[in-house]
Amino acid sequence: MITVFNPALVFHDHYLEQCETAVHQLQKQQPNVDKTSCLPSLVKEGFCLRLGTIEPEMGDAANMHLRLLSSLKTKWAHVQSNRTCLTCLSKTPENSLPCGHSLCDLCVRVFGIEKQAEPWTFIFNQCPLCRKTVRATFKLKPPTAGVRILSVDGGGVRGVVALQWLLELENKLDLSRSPADYFDFVLGTSSGMCFHSSKIAHSDRIGALIVLALFMNRWPSSVGLKRFKEFTKLAFRPRMSSSLPFFTHFLNAIVALVTDSRYSTSNFERTLIQAFNLPRTMFWNSDGNIKVGVTATTTNDLDTCIFSNYNGVVTRPADCGVFLEVMSLYIQLLKSMLGYRVVRAVKPVDELQVWEA
Repeated sequence: MITVFNPALVFHDHYLEQCETAVHQLQKQQPNVDKTSCLPSLVKEGFCLRLGTIEPEMGDAANMHLRLLSSLKTKWAHVQSNRTCLTCLSKTPENSLPCGHSLCDLCVRVFGIEKQAEPWTFIFNQCPLCRKTVRATFKLKPPTAGVRILSVDGGGVRGVVALQWLLELENKLDLSRSPADYFDFVLGTSSGMCFHSSKIAHSDRIGALIVLALFMNRWPSSVGLKRFKEFTKLAFRPRMSSSLPFFTHFLNAIVALVTDSRYSTSNFERTLIQAFNLPRTMFWNSDGNIKVGVTATTTNDLDTCIFSNYNGVVTRPADCGVFLEVMSLYIQLLKSMLGYRVVRAVKPVDELQVWEA
């Protein structure tokens, strides 16, 4: 046994304050939970016991940690989180495994197998938590690499311009792979009609649809262009029709005024389910490390939200974004408009499906 530092002193100096903060937050969220005050002492006891059993032949810290996780594999099988990397308990996860567990980028580098022919590409054949057999490949961005960003606007049927532009770019540069292989961060947004679901107001979603189709479904631009034309024919059909064009426009205008929507949301949902028929949630990112986000606003206070396949900062400060120098009377209003938040479900089972975004 090797003991370099007193385990009790190490725990007191580095971990006690965090444990007490966690207990305080738990007591505020769940005041009826008893016996939480003894958690720091229990964690300290386990920490000292584990640190006191380290032997030289156990290998490096990563192997020892992996063995400890493996000893609890039956418990990990029922515990999942998309907000905390359960492997290290210190970072937010960005990479999800088919078994339902999620890992941060650092744990991917530590516990994954790096491909020799493709640096910064890591393979997982087994989950480090539940030890289930999985097949997952994560492509991390090297720290010295730049960020390749694409923003796609909507505007109804005019979204075909973005698809045509991407197709021309592929042809000019002779790109043989999916557009998802050439960008690191993609954001889809649009403007137009809104419909309401769970107090979130989505726009006509054309920009979002293009982003999700090309970068979550990984369609080639040519396939996306073909599917887009089919989608617009179904999604932008008038609600009502008659033999008299003027009367048709009048009826649709009345319906749009009453329903706050020019086109039928059922047409949108039906075509979206057909396009994204795989049971895949937004926080599914096991075939690459491209970050995808689509914008929305809440219906009650018009707060800006982003549905994403990454975590990032859950709540942005109110003064984030481009700050405009305006009259002092409007500064507070401007700050309240610039902030946004990333929508992430508390439980992985409640994550948004791709077609719902």
